[in-house]
Amino acid sequence: MSEPQRLAAAILLLLASACPMMEGCSGVVIIPRCDNSWSDGEVVFLGKAVAQLQPGGDVSHPANRDFAECVTASFAKQSAMHLIRATLQVVEQGRTEIHVPCWDGIEQQHGFVHGGVVGMIADSAAGYAAMTIVGATASVLSVEYKINLVAPADGAKLIARGQVVRPGRTLIVTRADVFAVKEGQETLCALMQQTVMVMRAKTEKG
Repeated sequence: MSEPQRLAAAILLLLASACPMMEGCSGVVIIPRCDNSWSDGEVVFLGKAVAQLQPGGDVSHPANRDFAECVTASFAKQSAMHLIRATLQVVEQGRTEIHVPCWDGIEQQHGFVHGGVVGMIADSAAGYAAMTIVGATASVLSVEYKINLVAPADGAKLIARGQVVRPGRTLIVTRADVFAVKEGQETLCALMQQTVMVMRAKTEKG
């Protein structure tokens, strides 16, 4: 690798760390590793591999190999999820799934699950999907979401499926689909798009 190419890669690294416009950019990036080796498509920040990005924003290598344990432990600290009897059923790279039974404590006046509860599980499912792709010492915090309630949340239980849409070093775009399950049939009742902020070295409550 020539010296000009090394210099160009170093400049790209500085721009990626300083320019908000480059947040969440997908595609192939070549950055020198701390041992001066090179790897196509591997994003390295300050000498540490952050994630492997493919066109479209997919993450193929986790920044934290113990992400499932970290997400599960974080979910256990969420008093709000325990309050509505929600459970974390799926934790995969870039994807999570939260279930909540439909019971009278979360119903609104028509007997449907309240829209606020639908938003809660959508927010948590998408947020934890983001957490699966951050480093072991990082946590996540929602900074914005838009939800559309497309059908009444009427069923025996609700399922919120969150996934990463576009990863980024500071901001991660996610989405969640919420389904009402009645007699074994799933009906889409809500769509949500969310922006999540990566919080580095921010300790969660004990």
